[in-house]
Amino acid sequence: MPNDQWTNTPEIQPNIITPTPRIDPQPRSPILSPRNLFQPKEIDTMRSTKEIQTYLDLEGHKEQTPNRNPTALDVYSHMRFMGKELATVGSRIEVGGYAFIIDNLSEWRHRTGDPTANLPTKPILPKQPANKSSTGEWKRWEVIEKELQEFNSINQQALKSIQKKFPTMLIDMEDPVYGCLPGDLTPRRAYQHMLESLLDERTERSLFIRVQKQMANLDYTPNSVGPKEYMRDLLDLHFKARQLSNAGTIDAATLYTYAIEAFRRCGHDTSTMRKLEDDWYTEERRLQAAHKLEQQTEHAALLQAAQTDPDADPVPPLVLTIKDVMRNFIAYWTKHLARLHQDTPTRNRANMVTAAEVDELRTQIGDLINDQQTLAQAYNAVLQQPPPDIPSVVSTNPSYSPTPQQTAAVQQSAIAFNAQQQQQIAAAVAAALENRSTTSTGNPGRGRGRGRGRGRANNANASTERIQWKCWCYTCGVNLNHNTPDCKNKYKWEGHEDHLTATKDDPQGGNIGRNHLWNRWFDPVTKRGYDSPTSST
Repeated sequence: MPNDQWTNTPEIQPNIITPTPRIDPQPRSPILSPRNLFQPKEIDTMRSTKEIQTYLDLEGHKEQTPNRNPTALDVYSHMRFMGKELATVGSRIEVGGYAFIIDNLSEWRHRTGDPTANLPTKPILPKQPANKSSTGEWKRWEVIEKELQEFNSINQQALKSIQKKFPTMLIDMEDPVYGCLPGDLTPRRAYQHMLESLLDERTERSLFIRVQKQMANLDYTPNSVGPKEYMRDLLDLHFKARQLSNAGTIDAATLYTYAIEAFRRCGHDTSTMRKLEDDWYTEERRLQAAHKLEQQTEHAALLQAAQTDPDADPVPPLVLTIKDVMRNFIAYWTKHLARLHQDTPTRNRANMVTAAEVDELRTQIGDLINDQQTLAQAYNAVLQQPPPDIPSVVSTNPSYSPTPQQTAAVQQSAIAFNAQQQQQIAAAVAAALENRSTTSTGNPGRGRGRGRGRGRANNANASTERIQWKCWCYTCGVNLNHNTPDCKNKYKWEGHEDHLTATKDDPQGGNIGRNHLWNRWFDPVTKRGYDSPTSST
């Protein structure tokens, strides 16, 4: 019988090699179609297992310290802080990011630099495509869904940050049972609700004047980074002024004036500062001329295109605008003032009138005035004491005439009383100055002429150890010797007595213009600030 491999006889069957079936460990989808790629159940499963992303990680930030009794300026400060944070979170690549959820229309246009910009709106999720829809439709729907999820997460996290910062200001908007905010509440509306309860016309004007004074009196301390820190504080104050637009406005030209005046007061050489000012004015005119030429060129190109195309829309008339040169202003002064600070010899820096030295001189003057008032009160108290019993030299009897012995006794009693009065005055003066004489080591001699030698002798005995800026006052800001309740400044800010609990971390609208000095060290010899008790910078 022939050996045929295709027969099924018992003799040949054991010799047949049967192929082993292939087992695929990963089962494949039978057909790659939009319906199989986007299954509703799979989407729900992915959504349920995906963790919520944290976009605003503000835990422990100093701006998140709770404030239960805020002012309108405190709310504006937090708005400024949140706007900076929201502009850089999420996946939006447009200018301004998600800051539009707290900005009003005018602030959004100022942030983006576009005077015709409109506020973006919340993404609207369309109806979910059918299973037989194309891949493109599913992709578009998925992109919008992710944008909506991101918007809702950022909106919710921003509201939680506002509620944590001002825990008492949104209570009337919370649900009375569960204590949660309405689901449709936006951060912009939450800020508006707080400001409506804190502002009226008179308060708004008062705050605008206060902010304007802070901008005019903001000090610039020469340092290696130039005016960046100064401009940051100035622009923060300008943000508050823009929110108080009903009381007045401060344009860019006024900002430049405030900044240049502060740079003049910092103590640099006068002739050098004048040259820098003249060069800046020349540079500003050049930038404005280039901006004007660019606008005219673009308008001419539009007119030419409209002439060649009869169906084109009519070209509007040319409206020249002023270029915003704030970035150029900061770059110019940062470059030149930083270089000027580095080129200034160390021995000359000690003679520069810095903001720290001005603050210390004001404090010393305030102490002298208080001492004078103390002495006057002690003197008046001594004068008001009743005199001792002195025999009267006047008698009711017309025929009475005192003897020489009685007249001598009256004179001796009067002399003794005058001596006693002088001793009491001297003791009151010594007691009034005792505290100051034990704590003070003598003021540095800054006199001229014949008093200069005496001043140097006092400086030789004065302490040269550095003192740390670790005190903060609502009016004076960061200083060396007192906090808000202990301020002796004669010209305190309005509202100082209402914010005695204000601190650096919770300024409550106080002076933040000197916060860059916090924890630095003041050298009484060089009159400068340093990073540590022994460093040279």
